[in-house]
Amino acid sequence: MRIRTLTTLAATAAVALAGAGATASSALASSPHDYDNAVLQIKTHGGLVLDVEGASTGDGTRVIQWTPNGGDNQRWRFVRIGDHHQIRSVHSNKCLTVALDGSSRVVQWVCSPSRLSQQWDVEPGTVSSTVLNGLTIRSVSTGLPLTATDVLGQQVSVKNSLLGDDPEQVFDFGTSVR
Repeated sequence: MRIRTLTTLAATAAVALAGAGATASSALASSPHDYDNAVLQIKTHGGLVLDVEGASTGDGTRVIQWTPNGGDNQRWRFVRIGDHHQIRSVHSNKCLTVALDGSSRVVQWVCSPSRLSQQWDVEPGTVSSTVLNGLTIRSVSTGLPLTATDVLGQQVSVKNSLLGDDPEQVFDFGTSVR
Protein backbone atom coordinates (compact mmCIF):
# COMPACT_ATOMS: atom_id res chain seq x y z
CA MET A 1 0.00 0.00 0.00
CA ARG A 2 2.77 2.44 0.96
CA ILE A 3 4.71 1.67 -2.26
CA ARG A 4 1.59 2.33 -4.36
CA THR A 5 1.15 5.74 -2.65
CA LEU A 6 4.80 6.66 -3.26
CA THR A 7 4.51 5.58 -6.90
CA THR A 8 1.37 7.68 -7.33
CA LEU A 9 3.07 10.72 -5.75
CA ALA A 10 6.13 10.28 -7.99
CA ALA A 11 3.94 10.00 -11.10
CA THR A 12 1.97 13.12 -10.09
CA ALA A 13 5.20 15.08 -9.55
CA ALA A 14 6.56 13.94 -12.93
CA VAL A 15 3.38 15.09 -14.70
CA ALA A 16 3.53 18.46 -12.91
CA LEU A 17 7.18 18.96 -13.87
CA ALA A 18 6.50 17.97 -17.47
CA GLY A 19 3.69 20.55 -17.60
CA ALA A 20 6.01 23.23 -16.21
CA GLY A 21 8.61 22.37 -18.85
CA ALA A 22 6.03 22.56 -21.62
CA THR A 23 5.03 26.10 -20.65
CA ALA A 24 8.62 27.31 -20.25
CA SER A 25 9.12 27.58 -24.01
CA SER A 26 6.35 30.17 -24.25
CA ALA A 27 7.67 32.33 -21.40
CA LEU A 28 9.87 35.37 -21.80
CA ALA A 29 13.60 34.76 -21.85
CA SER A 30 13.94 35.79 -18.24
CA SER A 31 17.00 33.78 -17.36
CA PRO A 32 20.35 33.59 -19.09
CA HIS A 33 20.07 29.80 -18.66
CA ASP A 34 17.24 29.64 -21.22
CA TYR A 35 19.73 29.07 -24.06
CA ASP A 36 22.39 26.91 -22.39
CA ASN A 37 23.79 24.51 -25.02
CA ALA A 38 20.92 25.17 -27.43
CA VAL A 39 21.73 24.78 -31.14
CA LEU A 40 19.74 27.36 -33.09
CA GLN A 41 19.51 29.26 -36.34
CA ILE A 42 19.54 33.03 -35.80
CA LYS A 43 16.96 34.53 -38.16
CA THR A 44 16.73 38.18 -39.22
CA HIS A 45 13.42 40.05 -39.45
CA GLY A 46 13.36 39.43 -43.22
CA GLY A 47 13.94 35.67 -42.99
CA LEU A 48 17.68 35.47 -43.71
CA VAL A 49 19.95 33.72 -41.20
CA LEU A 50 23.39 34.37 -39.73
CA ASP A 51 25.92 32.45 -41.81
CA VAL A 52 29.70 32.01 -41.63
CA GLU A 53 30.66 33.13 -45.13
CA GLY A 54 31.65 30.27 -47.43
CA ALA A 55 31.43 27.76 -44.56
CA SER A 56 34.97 28.85 -43.69
CA THR A 57 36.76 27.66 -40.58
CA GLY A 58 39.26 30.55 -40.60
CA ASP A 59 39.64 33.24 -37.95
CA GLY A 60 38.29 36.62 -39.04
CA THR A 61 35.76 35.18 -41.50
CA ARG A 62 32.77 37.47 -41.94
CA VAL A 63 29.43 36.53 -40.43
CA ILE A 64 26.84 37.47 -43.04
CA GLN A 65 23.13 37.24 -43.73
CA TRP A 66 22.18 34.45 -46.11
CA THR A 67 19.27 32.37 -47.33
CA PRO A 68 18.62 29.45 -44.94
CA ASN A 69 20.06 26.21 -46.31
CA GLY A 70 20.36 24.07 -43.17
CA GLY A 71 24.16 24.05 -43.21
CA ASP A 72 26.17 23.80 -40.02
CA ASN A 73 27.71 27.20 -40.85
CA GLN A 74 24.20 28.58 -40.18
CA ARG A 75 23.70 26.78 -36.87
CA TRP A 76 24.91 28.25 -33.58
CA ARG A 77 25.48 26.70 -30.14
CA PHE A 78 24.91 28.91 -27.10
CA VAL A 79 27.63 28.13 -24.53
CA ARG A 80 27.35 29.63 -21.07
CA ILE A 81 30.23 31.83 -19.86
CA GLY A 82 29.35 33.23 -16.41
CA ASP A 83 26.17 35.30 -16.82
CA HIS A 84 26.57 35.54 -20.61
CA HIS A 85 26.87 33.24 -23.65
CA GLN A 86 29.38 32.57 -26.35
CA ILE A 87 27.63 31.88 -29.65
CA ARG A 88 29.65 29.20 -31.48
CA SER A 89 29.37 28.09 -35.08
CA VAL A 90 28.46 24.40 -35.19
CA HIS A 91 30.60 24.03 -38.33
CA SER A 92 33.85 25.63 -37.14
CA ASN A 93 33.32 25.69 -33.35
CA LYS A 94 34.51 29.33 -33.49
CA CYS A 95 32.76 32.19 -31.72
CA LEU A 96 30.65 35.07 -32.94
CA THR A 97 33.06 37.95 -32.21
CA VAL A 98 33.00 41.72 -32.45
CA ALA A 99 36.03 42.28 -34.72
CA LEU A 100 39.32 42.74 -32.90
CA ASP A 101 40.22 45.78 -35.06
CA GLY A 102 37.91 48.08 -33.09
CA SER A 103 35.26 48.22 -35.83
CA SER A 104 31.64 47.22 -35.38
CA ARG A 105 31.94 44.25 -37.77
CA VAL A 106 31.10 40.74 -36.55
CA VAL A 107 33.34 37.80 -37.49
CA GLN A 108 34.12 34.32 -36.24
CA TRP A 109 37.24 33.80 -34.13
CA VAL A 110 38.76 31.02 -32.03
CA CYS A 111 36.88 30.97 -28.73
CA SER A 112 38.40 32.22 -25.49
CA PRO A 113 36.28 32.34 -22.32
CA SER A 114 37.97 35.56 -21.18
CA ARG A 115 37.37 37.49 -24.41
CA LEU A 116 34.48 39.94 -23.78
CA SER A 117 34.11 40.56 -27.53
CA GLN A 118 32.78 36.97 -27.73
CA GLN A 119 30.21 37.28 -24.96
CA TRP A 120 26.57 38.04 -25.69
CA ASP A 121 23.31 38.59 -23.82
CA VAL A 122 19.95 37.58 -25.26
CA GLU A 123 17.18 39.99 -24.26
CA PRO A 124 13.47 40.20 -24.99
CA GLY A 125 13.01 42.83 -27.71
CA THR A 126 9.35 43.70 -27.13
CA VAL A 127 6.47 42.93 -24.79
CA SER A 128 5.42 40.05 -27.07
CA SER A 129 8.90 38.46 -27.22
CA THR A 130 9.14 34.77 -26.41
CA VAL A 131 12.08 32.50 -25.71
CA LEU A 132 12.62 32.04 -29.47
CA ASN A 133 11.10 35.14 -31.12
CA GLY A 134 11.56 38.90 -31.07
CA LEU A 135 14.93 38.93 -29.30
CA THR A 136 17.86 41.31 -29.14
CA ILE A 137 21.41 39.94 -28.99
CA ARG A 138 23.67 42.42 -27.18
CA SER A 139 27.49 42.45 -27.16
CA VAL A 140 28.91 42.44 -23.65
CA SER A 141 32.10 44.25 -24.78
CA THR A 142 30.38 47.15 -26.54
CA GLY A 143 26.89 47.14 -25.03
CA LEU A 144 25.57 47.42 -28.59
CA PRO A 145 22.98 45.13 -30.21
CA LEU A 146 23.72 42.80 -33.10
CA THR A 147 22.36 44.36 -36.29
CA ALA A 148 21.36 42.75 -39.60
CA THR A 149 20.19 44.92 -42.50
CA ASP A 150 18.47 42.05 -44.35
CA VAL A 151 20.67 42.46 -47.40
CA LEU A 152 21.81 39.12 -48.82
CA GLY A 153 25.55 38.70 -48.23
CA GLN A 154 25.83 41.79 -45.98
CA GLN A 155 28.07 41.40 -42.94
CA VAL A 156 26.33 41.71 -39.56
CA SER A 157 27.58 44.31 -37.09
CA VAL A 158 26.87 45.88 -33.72
CA LYS A 159 25.58 49.44 -33.65
CA ASN A 160 23.32 51.94 -31.95
CA SER A 161 19.89 52.61 -33.37
CA LEU A 162 17.91 55.79 -33.11
CA LEU A 163 14.68 53.87 -33.71
CA GLY A 164 14.30 52.16 -30.35
CA ASP A 165 12.89 48.74 -31.29
CA ASP A 166 14.78 48.63 -34.59
CA PRO A 167 13.65 45.62 -36.68
CA GLU A 168 17.27 45.22 -37.84
CA GLN A 169 18.16 44.38 -34.22
CA VAL A 170 15.38 41.90 -33.52
CA PHE A 171 15.95 38.20 -34.19
CA ASP A 172 14.04 34.95 -34.07
CA PHE A 173 15.68 31.66 -33.19
CA GLY A 174 14.83 28.57 -35.17
CA THR A 175 15.56 25.12 -33.93
CA SER A 176 17.37 22.98 -36.44
CA VAL A 177 17.47 19.31 -35.62
CA ARG A 178 19.98 17.00 -37.30
